[in-house]
Amino acid sequence: MSTQTKTDDEILTDAITRANEMVIGASFAIMEAPTEAAKTQASWFQHLFSSMRDVLSDALHGPNPSRSRATMDLARAVLEGQS
Repeated sequence: MSTQTKTDDEILTDAITRANEMVIGASFAIMEAPTEAAKTQASWFQHLFSSMRDVLSDALHGPNPSRSRATMDLARAVLEGQS
């Protein structure tokens, strides 16, 4: 087992990838939704996941990259849901 600690950039990169996967999953949920209510809910989640991805991406690649505690907490939370 490796004890190497990931850098903030690596954590952000992994979290951006995971958030993008969540956006894609929500897109499929919208297309496959059996009811309008389910489609609305999936659309809401798609917007949420897109916003999370955008915040993380700006923290890594934006004009003023920021590794604030809140941003890194968000990145870690996105990754904690990963199986």
